[in-house]
Amino acid sequence: MSMTIQPLRVRSLPALAVLGGGLVALAAAAEVRREIAALSVLAAALLDLLLSPRLEAAARFSRFDRVLLDICRQVPYGLAPTFAVYLAFRSGADAGGPGFGVAPAAILAALPCALGCVRFTRDDVLSPCLDGVRFGPHQAPIAIALMAVLNSHLFAGPPFVDPRAPWAPPLFGGVALLLVWLSLLNLSLSPGPARSKAARIAFAGLLVLAAACAAGSGELAAGADIVAAGLSLALPLRGLGLLPEAKRAARDELARFYRLWREQQGPRAS
Repeated sequence: MSMTIQPLRVRSLPALAVLGGGLVALAAAAEVRREIAALSVLAAALLDLLLSPRLEAAARFSRFDRVLLDICRQVPYGLAPTFAVYLAFRSGADAGGPGFGVAPAAILAALPCALGCVRFTRDDVLSPCLDGVRFGPHQAPIAIALMAVLNSHLFAGPPFVDPRAPWAPPLFGGVALLLVWLSLLNLSLSPGPARSKAARIAFAGLLVLAAACAAGSGELAAGADIVAAGLSLALPLRGLGLLPEAKRAARDELARFYRLWREQQGPRAS
């Protein structure tokens, strides 16, 4: 009897730790614990950040570890936010407030997971590469921004479940567009600086400020307000940190990427 080769190695375990945060978030969302789900996604992202040198080394060592890491990241940054988005949009209607019906909530909820899968597939096939430049933001800050928006005062406050708030439906519609926009950034190829020590310090400072606001007010929503505002502003401004020569090199790399992508996809079906 031949033995099955087991490709899982010790170096693969950190990727499974990131997956673990996503699984906890899924369970929390299924139990209608939106706050715990958001904190679990944040924990997964912090693990991802702390373990990044080991994760990236393993990903360079073997294609198995690279694909495993990308799949493990899809759970906390794609699937878990999908559950949380659906929960947030349905909870208002279930409580007798404006909320959203099953179909609109399901459509909005599908975006983080669906677009994450598309990006994973694209990056596995072909991705642009330039030293010091990252094309498209990492999924982690987008997932954290989504979870923060869903736990901010906008969603956690009384208007979300109060049927006497006639202005709530259009406001929630605007927030729905914001969520769509943040999810679409998963597919963006607009270049920005690669993750640096300064960016990590800024992110840590944002989390400290959010924790201080939450502790001072006694409301998790206050901390979520800070994180949602900070990341929502930072994501579209990321390209401003590129020097002019880096921007020119990025445009050249994108032109090369698009040419190779068309070749990779083969001829159009007639």
